[in-house]
Amino acid sequence: MDSYPVIETNHSENNVILELNGKIVELNTKLIRNVENGYVLATMPLAYRKIILFMNRHRGELFSVGQLKKIGWESEKVTNSSVIVAISEIRSLFGDGLIITITGEGYVFQP
Repeated sequence: MDSYPVIETNHSENNVILELNGKIVELNTKLIRNVENGYVLATMPLAYRKIILFMNRHRGELFSVGQLKKIGWESEKVTNSSVIVAISEIRSLFGDGLIITITGEGYVFQP
């Protein structure tokens, strides 16, 4: 049986919660909290939360920058660098090894 350091649950139909490396990410709030004491550790924009939560649901799959733009920003016009910055900030908060870069292809979430 595989054991992942990632837990995702639906606390309500509209909110998705992810526990990752001692931190909690919620779709409905930009606050990133410590699992043990609930203290706020950081904030994360909605687009970044959409990306990390989506990639968690599809861990091990490869996503292009274009796909991640659609996931994070939907119909908004953003550049590829927006995705690169989002991935960089997610890595800095949760650890470098979680999202693997496949050069010329995209990114894989692999906790």
